[in-house]
Amino acid sequence: MSSLSRARHHVRVREISCPHQTISKRNSDRPDLADTFAVTLPRPVADLRASVEAVLGTPPGWFRVLIGIRDRIVAPFGVATSAMLRQELETADRIDFFPVLHAGPDEVMLGARDRHLDFRIAFRRVRARQGELIAATTEVWCHNTLGRVYLALIRPAHRIVVRSMLSRMARQNLQDGSVDSPSLRSRA
Repeated sequence: MSSLSRARHHVRVREISCPHQTISKRNSDRPDLADTFAVTLPRPVADLRASVEAVLGTPPGWFRVLIGIRDRIVAPFGVATSAMLRQELETADRIDFFPVLHAGPDEVMLGARDRHLDFRIAFRRVRARQGELIAATTEVWCHNTLGRVYLALIRPAHRIVVRSMLSRMARQNLQDGSVDSPSLRSRA
């Protein structure tokens, strides 16, 4: 069994309760979507932001196809496509087309406000006895019918995408001890 096969065998991404120090402190409304997925890494990550950049900045082909489908569906409704967001954010602090709202040693928060919805995703590092827990908490607030329809359509894919991102981080960590490695860029 190859080291990558062993790494895939040991990766377990699980859904956990949203943490009490939730993203929504800035918003008194209850989010329309709130979930947290987590994975335990055997070794600490050297740089959380670099880890998030490695995973989001080089998505697997199937994710790029999903984003392409999303872009073709939302464009007629005046929702920004990923290309439009990249262009808008050309000089802004971003990871792929996601604006960076906060980046610290133990948390990286991405998000945006739009006319149809607001979203936040925070990647948090929590040191644990058996390694390090990386949790991804997502919260979405819909503003109108378009936002609610959009969320209903992307919700199933969202769960798959977040689990995949955390799984990629964990597999790389198991393989070579670093999720910051450029070798992650070649894996789907």
